[in-house]
Amino acid sequence: PGPTLNHVASPDMGPGPNPLDDGLQSVSEELSLLDPYTKERIQVPAKGQKCIHNSCFDLTNYLITADDQRLSKCPVCEAPCPFEDLRVDSLFERILASPDLADPNIDACVLHLP
Repeated sequence: PGPTLNHVASPDMGPGPNPLDDGLQSVSEELSLLDPYTKERIQVPAKGQKCIHNSCFDLTNYLITADDQRLSKCPVCEAPCPFEDLRVDSLFERILASPDLADPNIDACVLHLP
């Protein structure tokens, strides 16, 4: 099976039940749905080609706040992130589109990878 997710209303509440509790080992990661710059819900999830994390930032906010594209760094891992290396993350787009995360008060989710 592919990735599944649980929502988290706030980091203090914990991840909730694991829908993959079938005895198989899986990896779980809490992902913030908030842009690291503005702390608002990500609209266009992006990261750099060199980024190896699942977390994203909002592409529009990044383009507005990046002073110099040659010196731009990923706000999550601080890897070099020039404009030509930016990409929209399709998995994160599907996460944001999930009906389970429609409540704007939900600011994180737990991603379960098999």
